[in-house]
This record gives sequence, structure tokens and C-alpha cells, in this order.
Amino acid sequence: MEGFIVDGLTPSEIAAEVEMFSPLSESVRSLIEAATLTAVGSEGIEASRRMIDEATGMLGARQVPTLGIRAGEGGARRMWGNALTGIRNPIAPPVEFHHDGSGLVWTSLQLGPVYEGMPGIVHGGFVAMIFDHLLGEAAEAAGTAGVTGTLTVRYHRPMPIGPLYAQARAGVAEGRKIAVTGRMATSPGGDVIADAEGTYITPRWALDS
Repeated sequence: MEGFIVDGLTPSEIAAEVEMFSPLSESVRSLIEAATLTAVGSEGIEASRRMIDEATGMLGARQVPTLGIRAGEGGARRMWGNALTGIRNPIAPPVEFHHDGSGLVWTSLQLGPVYEGMPGIVHGGFVAMIFDHLLGEAAEAAGTAGVTGTLTVRYHRPMPIGPLYAQARAGVAEGRKIAVTGRMATSPGGDVIADAEGTYITPRWALDS
């Protein structure tokens, strides 16, 4: 599969990379929010831009085309460039998914104003993005890892900026396909703000590999 890289890193080497890259991503996330909400004048903007351009030049001096999906020693996958979960991607919140052992997959996170659509409201496309990945995690937890075939999201009311909770569970697989449902609220016991259902399909190339 193109973009799948076996780099053979040991657990200690991976831990060292996490320790190095996670703070960088967190700093850039803070920078994005600060740049979005800043009220400083032109002098502060210009001084900040010069420093940002200098840092961009340093980081851009040596780059790879894509992080892709990487596998270390033992085959554990790392998707560190993922737009939702990637620890090396400052655009990602990042989202962490949890499994309760019964097939339920859930996440709880805090979304700030950089994810805003309408004033004070999480952008609906980002809500769909969370569902897309969450339902895929539930499909994989049920033994049918695959790609999104269909995804339907119903928005019952706006999702306010702030705390978010979402969960999903897969049904019974039918061949290469499995149906998954999920819901989203501001807390585990809160009123449903959006729900989703999707179909996830294991590609034929994955079965042949």
C-alpha cells in the first residue's frame, strides 16, 4: 500500500519521538489560537510574523513528502500526520479514542474557537469528521477494519464550542461490510446533539495483503 512505511523503530525510539514532536505540535496549536484571536496592533503582528517565518524556514529545511502510516518494531501503526488524531499535526486537536472492551469506542475532548463555524458553534464539517473517524475505529474494534463507504450525520442542534463527547458501536459484519452507529453530546449523559450511521468496507487489497 502506498504511504505505508515500515521503519522498524523500537518502542523506546518511538517514545523519544513522541517526547520530541508532541510539545512542538502543542506549541503550534497554541500559536494558531493566539493568531486567530489576537488583538495586538500592527507592530506586534509584524514582529510575530518575522519570528514565525524564521521558525518555518528552520523546520522546512528538511522534510518528507508525507508521514503516511508507519509501522515500528512489532508492527504497531502510527498515523502521526492524521488531521484528527495525529500527534505531529497541529491542526488535529488531537482526538484520542478509547475502547471499553465491549465494542464501544468513545472520545472526550475540548474544542476551542479555532474549530468554530457560526459564532460559538463547532463547524458542522468538523463534527462529521469526528464521526467519520470514530465510526471507523468502532468498525475496526469489531474486526472489520476498512474505509468509509457511506456516512450520514443528523444534526439535532448546534454543537457549542467547549467539551464534546462522542461514542460509537458497530453491528454485525456482512462479508466485507459493517454498519456502525454513533452519537455526540457535550457530556456522556447529555442530550444528543448529533448522531450518525455509516457503512465501512474492508478493501479487497487489504484482504489480499
